[in-house]
Amino acid sequence: ALNSDEFVSRSGDGWTLGDDRYVPVGTNAYWVLDAARDGRMDRVATLFNELSQVGVNTIRIWAFDQREGRQIHRRDGTMDEVALMALDLVVAEAEKHGLRLILVLSNGWEDYGGLGVYAGWAGASSRRDALAAQEVRDARAYYGQTLAGRVNTVYGVSYAEDPTIAGWDLINELRCEGCPAGHAENFLSDVGARLREADPLHLVGAGDEGFIGEHGVNVEIQASTAGLDWVSVHVWPQARGELRGPAGSALEAISQGRELIRSRAAMAAHAELPLLVGEMGWHGQSGGDGLRAVVLGALLDEAQRHGAGA
Repeated sequence: ALNSDEFVSRSGDGWTLGDDRYVPVGTNAYWVLDAARDGRMDRVATLFNELSQVGVNTIRIWAFDQREGRQIHRRDGTMDEVALMALDLVVAEAEKHGLRLILVLSNGWEDYGGLGVYAGWAGASSRRDALAAQEVRDARAYYGQTLAGRVNTVYGVSYAEDPTIAGWDLINELRCEGCPAGHAENFLSDVGARLREADPLHLVGAGDEGFIGEHGVNVEIQASTAGLDWVSVHVWPQARGELRGPAGSALEAISQGRELIRSRAAMAAHAELPLLVGEMGWHGQSGGDGLRAVVLGALLDEAQRHGAGA
């Protein structure tokens, strides 16, 4: 993968890179665009070099920032060119190391100025209204289309034609509390379809946590109706329920995490889509790095059993 200029594609419930099977394995590094904007590309270069040396092939990063004073996408449709040039540097650094990037286009949470910024533009007072508002949908689609059409100022290739990009996540961890079934999925389908018009070569995912009927989202509906290229799940056992003590909670986390991955892998296979465990984590205050390695090692093992990216 590190030496290939092929695009990451999918074939049925698996990924491919040219004629070869490809399984995304890597890490999240949401902060790399921040570092580039702040003149710290040395941090990005060091990270990418270290990761490429240990077998990582894919990194999921934030490709947006809507925080007050740092907004990349302004309400009038203009973009912060300096910020986008920083993103160009990040993509070029990944290309240099043969790494693939999953670019996340927005946030369901308010960190980094999430969907709430766009809801404010539209005067939407609830998540349900925001996802239905044409202004929100148009703005989200416009940002993705703008990035897809952007020509990287470092080496002159458009994002839509750059195999360094493995795919797009439409929005990190979208939730729509109290929304009717299919409401959030309709939003994803609309925005994703318009991104695909601008960029038919890259894969598109939801960035979802993998809930089925909880928090107003349903990955089964996504898999069947939203026109996405993979099923997404995020595995944070400590955030999904009460776990007892460091040792006991680690065993529970492994059991619960394995079952979550197994069930979503079966669902993805039924839909003939790959599974991507887009995030997994264990808060290190319980048992330190050693216990964290055990928990994450078990979850990675389960993902690999099912051919899932992780």
